[in-house]
Amino acid sequence: MGKVKELMEAQLNESGDIKTAAPIFGKRFVNEVMADPNFKPSQVSIRELFDETALRENPETDVNNPREVAEAIGHSIFPYVTKELIARELLPAYEYAMNGIENLVTEMETSRPDYEYIAGVRAISKMPRVRPGQNYPVSDIGEKSVRIEVAKFGEILEIERELVLSDQTGQILNRARMAGEMMGEHRHQFIVETIQDSARTALDEATSTALVYNGSAVTVYSSDHTAVDGVTNDNLASSSAISTASMDTVYGLFGVMTDEKSRYITVVPKAILVHPTKFRTAWSMCTDLSLESTSSANRGANFYAQKLGLVPYQSPYISTTTDWYVGDFAKQTVWMWYWKPAVDRQGVDSDAAFERDVVARFKYYYSAGCGLRDYRWVVKATA
Repeated sequence: MGKVKELMEAQLNESGDIKTAAPIFGKRFVNEVMADPNFKPSQVSIRELFDETALRENPETDVNNPREVAEAIGHSIFPYVTKELIARELLPAYEYAMNGIENLVTEMETSRPDYEYIAGVRAISKMPRVRPGQNYPVSDIGEKSVRIEVAKFGEILEIERELVLSDQTGQILNRARMAGEMMGEHRHQFIVETIQDSARTALDEATSTALVYNGSAVTVYSSDHTAVDGVTNDNLASSSAISTASMDTVYGLFGVMTDEKSRYITVVPKAILVHPTKFRTAWSMCTDLSLESTSSANRGANFYAQKLGLVPYQSPYISTTTDWYVGDFAKQTVWMWYWKPAVDRQGVDSDAAFERDVVARFKYYYSAGCGLRDYRWVVKATA
């Protein structure tokens, strides 16, 4: 006897009738069986689940009629349990496809489904001296508005009658994994295109609006930002392949970065983001303590690996193989959640059953935005 039938029989013995037993069975299966760390969705027979839920609850169903099968499923606990099985496969696949890129953003939440406005570039007061008996002055921190566009994304996963009746559990779960990977890749691409200030595919952009500063989209990487906020602030290192010499240039730019009042700010780079073809080079820069030759001025020691602790990341969505980025990405890049990744089930859809033998449908989706709240925390280098 399979786990599904065993649990349903036990619940029927306790409850006495299927209408009372079915919803309790569904909750127990999800909260007890699926909560077991050793549980695998592939251990569940989709046909057995169908027989013990949809058919038990709707015993007059003609399994040869897709419309009746769809209606039986829609009026049973089957979609709820199947949704949880699909989510169990889909969401880990989504995280896998992110490949760590989620570490390069600061996550926030919004109650707005279209645009969110957050504090962006700020100029800190100069911390004046307070003499005995004097009041502390009020800070003159000035915060600028940065706009993040929020949108919803998703698709529908359909299950045909044949997949259920022939117990193709693996095929259903494989579709779920593929859907999850696609959703993860979508978010991965959205983040990286935002970081590099390129047109975002997710938003169907013709030109980038990654940094919308006081109502206007601005160029993020430039040797002169005077037109943006009145200060130069160079964050573009040209003609620089990845090397300790080019890292000297990048860190030199960070070292003289200023706020809007031309006062120096501290930027502590945390990571380096490169195209996959340059990942080995980036990894060596971050980890190889003896990257330099023994005849170098550093006497064979790689200062950047020894002292700074940069973490290398790679993404195929970097526009060219020669572009690379260094900085505190999470301080500059914001991911704004409206709805986090989820899976929902659809009710009865007789038309889909009649036209395509579809007996169950599940929507996977998320709603979010990604944008930059400053330009000072990441330097772009290109060879």
